[in-house]
Formats: sequence, structure tokens, C-alpha cells
Amino acid sequence: MATDGLLGGWNFGSITGGISRMNKTSPPDLTQDIAYRSENGTVAYRWPLVDLRLDDMVANGVQPFVMLGRVPWSLSAGWPASVSQCTYGNAAPPANFTEWGELVGALCEHMLARYGPTVQTWRFRILTEPNQPDSFTGTVTDFEKMYDFAAAAIRRVLGQSARIGPGQFCRYCSVAANTSGWQGASYRRNSHDASYWAGVHELMEHFARGTNWATGAVGSPVDFLGLSNYGSYGGAPVNKVGYQPGGTAASGVLLSQLRTQLGAGFEHATLVSNFHPCPSVVV
Repeated sequence: MATDGLLGGWNFGSITGGISRMNKTSPPDLTQDIAYRSENGTVAYRWPLVDLRLDDMVANGVQPFVMLGRVPWSLSAGWPASVSQCTYGNAAPPANFTEWGELVGALCEHMLARYGPTVQTWRFRILTEPNQPDSFTGTVTDFEKMYDFAAAAIRRVLGQSARIGPGQFCRYCSVAANTSGWQGASYRRNSHDASYWAGVHELMEHFARGTNWATGAVGSPVDFLGLSNYGSYGGAPVNKVGYQPGGTAASGVLLSQLRTQLGAGFEHATLVSNFHPCPSVVV
């Protein structure tokens, strides 16, 4: 079970029919952040919030798919003068990537102490749809840093058995090319043209052959790659026609191409196509 919003970064939501509904016009809800800036400037933690979000899963035999993001509000870039919100909460990268890595390490230490060695077998995903501007407003380089510092912290605390991957990529973007660098300048909104994947290809090059921002080594660990599909598309991407097997095949081709770009040493990376609201399909 994916733990979107585990770290906080939530918007306030109105309650309708017992369901909390959040949107980008709602103010930030700092009470749900597991980490926050204390009065003396240091980072403090609210571990009971983590326990509240994970205890029932673990107790009932459900393995958490730990999604690291959204960034807690007071630790994010631009806070508080220029908040970066999206439909689901905080869309900003961290203000300090070393501090971000320390947060992830502290979280892993807490989970290991509470749930035991089983945590070492869990999967850890950094963000959701980093190439979608209604999910993440940082640049490709911002995401590289988020990923590298988080991965280094996870491996330091949990060892090599913990599986790490980027947030699943969104197959298309409903806005025109933006300044974050994820889409090429020629990208047309709601299209599948090649320029849409410019930033993702840049990220793959970093994973395979770039200098790791946290360790200084060459490359970054990647144990899985994922792709989101909000229904399968007939013609223009905006025509969502529900689950179709052809969508699985198309996603598999895209993910295989990305894994091929990574090259030698990444053959083990699992490919996962997430259909919404359908279950994930492992390719």
C-alpha cells in the first residue's frame, strides 16, 4: 500500500460526507508534518504521526510502499514567503538537501526501531510524478538531489536490501512546457511527443553516469521504475476510456526504453505500470 503524504505537506481539507477533500486553494496544514522547524531553528519530529499512518498496515500484514514526499512545509524551498502548492499539497523541493537526507535517515531509524528488520525489505519511492507540474515544481536537478540524498540515507540505515526508485512518471502533461526543465521547449500540452520526456531522459543519464549529489560516486541506485496511467487513452490523451490491455503494453515499452537507457547494472530494475483506479501491474 503506497503511503502518499507520509511525511506531511498536506493542505487543509474540508470534510464532506466523512471524507477530507483537499485542493490547492486550501491553506497548508502544518499540524500533519512529521518534521518541522523548531523555534531555535533545528528540525524536530512528530513520530506519533508516522505510527498512526503505518501501524495498522504493518499489524495487518500489509507492506507499506513508502512514498517519501511531500516535503514538510517549513522545510521546503520558498517557505513561508512563496509557498508552492498543488492539488494534493506541497509541490516544492526541500530548502536544504542535506537536511532532507537527515530527515529521511531519521525516519528510517524510527521505522526500523518500531517495526524491526522487515523494514529492510520495503520499497521506497521518492515523490509522485516528479515530471508533472501539479505534483512537483522543482527542476530536474532539484529532483536528482532529493533522490540522491534520500537514497544515501536509506542505504546507510537499512542497508543494500532496501529497494529505492523514483516516483512513477506521468505519461502526459496537461500544461504547456514550463521553466522546470522536465518538458522540452517544443512540448505541446496533452501530447505524447518526444520533447515531453526530455527531463526524464536527463534524469536517467544522471542515475546511470552522473555524479551522485550526496556521495560523490558515479550513479544512483535504481531498483524500480514506474509510470502512471489515468485510464488508457484513445486518440488524444484527454480521452480517458478506462483500462485497456494495450495501455499496459504501451507503458511497458516506455519503461523498457528508460531501463535500456540506464544500461549495464540496471537490468534488475522492476517495471511497474500504475493504472488508476485499477491496481498496479508489474511488467
